[in-house]
Amino acid sequence: AIGHVAGTPVIARTDLWPMLSYLDANFTLAVWTSAKLRTARLLIQMLFPPDIGQRLLFVWGQNKCDAKTVNVNDAAAGSADEDDDNGGKKDDDVSDNAVK
Repeated sequence: AIGHVAGTPVIARTDLWPMLSYLDANFTLAVWTSAKLRTARLLIQMLFPPDIGQRLLFVWGQNKCDAKTVNVNDAAAGSADEDDDNGGKKDDDVSDNAVK
């Protein structure tokens, strides 16, 4: 383990830095997690190369996540996706021009 966060050992994949370097070279990176913001920042500090961690567009924690209760049986049947963020419309009913 390279450290501990919230009492849990943090074990980095051996290919993490090369993967993050590739992503950083080709995309704008951000972190959005259901973890608390403090935990997210600690993990970024431990796991990201410092220059990449400083360039993140944003770091959002659980305060930016909305919880949604999903019935496991409904999700398995595919009905959980039908009423997400589209004002009650199914994804098929939302035009490509909805976001401008």
